[in-house]
Amino acid sequence: MSEKSTDAATGDERLASFNELARRSSHEIRNALNAVAVNLEVARSRLERSEQQDDTLAKSVAPFARSAAEQLEVLAGLTESFMALARSGLGESVSLEAVVRNASRLADGVARSEGRAVTFDGGGVHGSRTVSGNDAGWVVVRLLLTGLAEGDGQSLTVGLVEGPRMFVRAVSGAELPTLDVGFVQAAAASGVQLTKEYGCWYAGFTSSGA
Repeated sequence: MSEKSTDAATGDERLASFNELARRSSHEIRNALNAVAVNLEVARSRLERSEQQDDTLAKSVAPFARSAAEQLEVLAGLTESFMALARSGLGESVSLEAVVRNASRLADGVARSEGRAVTFDGGGVHGSRTVSGNDAGWVVVRLLLTGLAEGDGQSLTVGLVEGPRMFVRAVSGAELPTLDVGFVQAAAASGVQLTKEYGCWYAGFTSSGA
């Protein structure tokens, strides 16, 4: 086996191991988040009742409990999306819409910390096609990270069109940078055709037989 083939096999094994760990730990992570949410909700509701009774201490603490509850809801959503992407393992077929939606949610968390946003637009019949989860997850995440890194501070819109194809465009309409040739070639080797049309990126996926 060549050195290049060995590296690829090692990369696949690492990814498969990560996917397996994510799959087996997702239940425990979800349980822990649910437990925190339940206990926080109890504390928040009691504080709010005390706040209504003109309790000075409750009035000072209740806003922090509300803020914590809001942030926990965001964290739960991001965690669920991350775990869903991680569970899309080698050889598995997944809904393209699910992959793009989950990746967009995670990318939006990154973008908002920088004063930007990543919005998901589309779905339905265009996103119901099944594709290779491994290839789809890699390409979608790479496109979003590239757009956030090289989009000159742009907010992004991600969507699905017939094909099945995914698109990434700048909300402002500005032209996105040209994709790295190596990335385009690597994607093509995995059956994903990347093109740039009218300043937007498009990724065409091969439908899975599953």
